Amino acid sequence: PKFTMQRGNLLLLCVAVLAHSSAHDKTVAAGHYAALLEQVLSSEDRVTPVGKVTVMLTEMLTKGKSELAEAKKEQSEYKTHCETTIGDAETSIDELTITQDTLSSSVGELTTDIEGLSDSIKEHDKAHGDALDDLDV
Repeated sequence: PKFTMQRGNLLLLCVAVLAHSSAHDKTVAAGHYAALLEQVLSSEDRVTPVGKVTVMLTEMLTKGKSELAEAKKEQSEYKTHCETTIGDAETSIDELTITQDTLSSSVGELTTDIEGLSDSIKEHDKAHGDALDDLDV
């Protein structure tokens, strides 16, 4: 059987349906259409220029779908990695903010303690000085 206009139209219909299908539908449909085209085209048809182009286009379509599925898988894995990294970074930032707040509070308390101790030292120095003055009398 020769490559007829009817077979050519069938091929164009298959390509058009695949072009407008979702990614999942394309993967499933590509196998069905490849099998259908294999049945429609005889070995004699494939050696004609149109038959060769038909086979080449079918192979390219199948390869493109496979590469698209692989690219989507890689993109999904990279997105998951990025989301995990962002989550870890946000957790670290939250923990460090809490630590900073705690340390700032401790610095404030210690500053107050230092001021109180400085006043106590001044009082003791004055009392010591007064005691020494009383001894010199």
